[in-house]
Amino acid sequence: MCYHANMDIHPTDLAWIAGFLDGEGSVMITRTGKAVSWGGRGLRLTVAASQIKSDASEATLRWLRGNYGGSVHNVKRSYGDYRYWFWQVTGQNAVRLLNEVLPYLRLKRRQARDGLRFAAIRQKYAPVGYHSRHLPNKAQRS
Repeated sequence: MCYHANMDIHPTDLAWIAGFLDGEGSVMITRTGKAVSWGGRGLRLTVAASQIKSDASEATLRWLRGNYGGSVHNVKRSYGDYRYWFWQVTGQNAVRLLNEVLPYLRLKRRQARDGLRFAAIRQKYAPVGYHSRHLPNKAQRS
C-alpha cells in the first residue's frame, strides 16, 4: 500500500529532499527478513537516511516519514555513546519518493534510476516477496 499523506509537495521541498538524500541518504536493494514459501529471501527497494541524534534531526526524519511513510528509529551503536536517528522507506513508497526527487538528484541519480528499474522489473515479474533467482534471466541483465 502506497502512503500518500501529502500529494502536493512543493518543488523547493523536493529539491531539498534530493540534496538531503544526496548527502545523507542511501538507495538500496535489500533482502527482506522473511523467508518466502519456495525458499530464499525476498528483495525490496529501500531508501534510507540517518542523522546524529538531535531534536532537529528527529523532526527532519519524522517530516519525511509524514510525507512518504516508512519508519523512524532511534539507534544506539554498540560502541561508545553514539546515537542517531534512522529513517527508511520501502516498496511503492520508495518508488514514489525516487520518482518525485529524481529530477533534482545529482550524486544519487544513478542509484535512484537503478532502484526504479529494479522496482519496475520486480512489479512486472515477481509477486511480493519473490526471490531474485526466480526472475527471468533477461530481466536480471536489464
